Amino acid sequence: MNLEHTQRAYAAGVIDCDGSIFIAGSGKQRHCFLRVAVYNTRKGLIEWFVGNYGGSINKVKRGGRSTEYSWSAHGKDAAVVLMDILPYLVIKREQALIGIEFASTIAAEGTNTSLPNEVRALRERLRIRIRELNRKGIG
Repeated sequence: MNLEHTQRAYAAGVIDCDGSIFIAGSGKQRHCFLRVAVYNTRKGLIEWFVGNYGGSINKVKRGGRSTEYSWSAHGKDAAVVLMDILPYLVIKREQALIGIEFASTIAAEGTNTSLPNEVRALRERLRIRIRELNRKGIG
C-alpha cells in the first residue's frame, strides 16, 4: 500500500462519513474480531477501497431502496488500514485507536485460542468502549 497523503485523507473522510469501525463478538469468547467497513450505493467507491486496501466487496439489497455495496477488512488487515488513515480521521479517530490497540492482541497466526485472561479482559473493555462510541448520536 503506497497511497499519497491525499488518498489516505480521502479514505479517512469516507470512513468518517460512510464507514464503521467495530469489534464484534465478546472478549470473553474465543471469536472476537476487529472490522472496518464502508457502505455506499456507488460500487466504484467500494472498488477503490478494494484496489487500495484489499478486503472484500458485498452487495446488499434492502427492500425498495437502491442496491448498497460494502467493503470490509478484518483483524490485522483492518488495523493496517486504520494506521494508514489515522492522521486524517476526525470523527472516528478514537474508534481507530481502540481498533489498533485491539489488533495488537491478535496472535501472529491470527488465532484467538488460549488467550490469557488479561487479554480477554482487555478485549472486552475495548469492545465495550468502541460500542459506546458507535452509538447513534455520540459521534
